[in-house]
Amino acid sequence: MTELDNQQYNNIINLTPEQIIYNLLQKEPEEPCSNLLLLSASENTGEDNEYIFEVLATMLLEAFDIYYGGLDKANMMIFSVDHVKSVIPWFKSIGFTISIHEADSEPDYYCRVIIKNQKYKSFFTKNKINKNYHFLKNSTQNVYNDNIKDIVMLFSINNKLYVINFESII
Repeated sequence: MTELDNQQYNNIINLTPEQIIYNLLQKEPEEPCSNLLLLSASENTGEDNEYIFEVLATMLLEAFDIYYGGLDKANMMIFSVDHVKSVIPWFKSIGFTISIHEADSEPDYYCRVIIKNQKYKSFFTKNKINKNYHFLKNSTQNVYNDNIKDIVMLFSINNKLYVINFESII
């Protein structure tokens, strides 16, 4: 590592997932694995994968929040799989890719994402949630997966159910 790399690394380890994605999105995506922030998910099991998943999920929703200028203000009628695919190059630079597909039925899942819109506004207010999104954890799923790609997040919008997961490219 060069001195500059050491300084960047030392700064990165003190950043939140929100700050990391903000900094990544301020420039063009770099080469895959050029900004490794976490250990490879393939080297971890159980609770490590849960933690890595939560960091990546937060980064993804923060990327949407930045893209839309606030998810609470976004016209989600135009949301599509392509919106998620558009941030994949930045995620690849940190060693992960994103998989998203539409599903007809609800698979086993780790969490469901809700956004602060008319439907959930009272939930956000009642629970004093300041973010424009929130993760509702599925208490019935055992998350101790040996592979991060098996941890799934659901996102329902426009009467479509999207299944999202992350996979290490290392």
